[in-house]
Amino acid sequence: MLEFRQRASFAGIILYLVGCIYLSYLAFIGSELKDRGFWNALLWIILLFNSIISVSKSFASEVKGRALYNYTIYDPRHLILAKLFYNMLLVLVVSLTGFFFYGWFIGNLVKNIPLFVVNICLASMAFSGILTMTTGIASKINGSFTLISVLSIPLLFPLMLIAMRISLLAALGSSFAGCAQYLMALGALNVMVIVLCYLLFPYLWKE
Repeated sequence: MLEFRQRASFAGIILYLVGCIYLSYLAFIGSELKDRGFWNALLWIILLFNSIISVSKSFASEVKGRALYNYTIYDPRHLILAKLFYNMLLVLVVSLTGFFFYGWFIGNLVKNIPLFVVNICLASMAFSGILTMTTGIASKINGSFTLISVLSIPLLFPLMLIAMRISLLAALGSSFAGCAQYLMALGALNVMVIVLCYLLFPYLWKE
């Protein structure tokens, strides 16, 4: 409920996202972007950094006094699951909005759109899981946005490679069957991230 009250923050994230996409459009204005590989890479770079910005303030309100108060009334597992699922919803909305505006301004080169959207959904959920945990770690050691980036980006790279591979295959017209192993890998990453957050966050919470 506290997160959903911050509508101005969400509007700022969407404004930043659309601004990045529009700037990319201006960079290619007057020329058609037909290379699916470059089109795909640019989209995922935009989505990655917007995901980091979206989740980076997840624990911003957890100052020492507030954290102590939360410790007395919440189960840490309930807290991390609530933040995790909220961030998943937030990153998912931001990513799908980004894909919509990216296709609107720069053009949509995807042949298999359902596969592409499923990939965005799975990747966004994994993004938010990794970023939620690293943001929680950074908040406990007086971390900043820089620390969050340092902790999360190396963990996000393998995920990015899988997501970019699936989206490129979707752009080329591949079927769900042709990407089954990559989709299963993304699904497994989501399950692993949720389980790790659930098991490890209570120890971080006690610190």
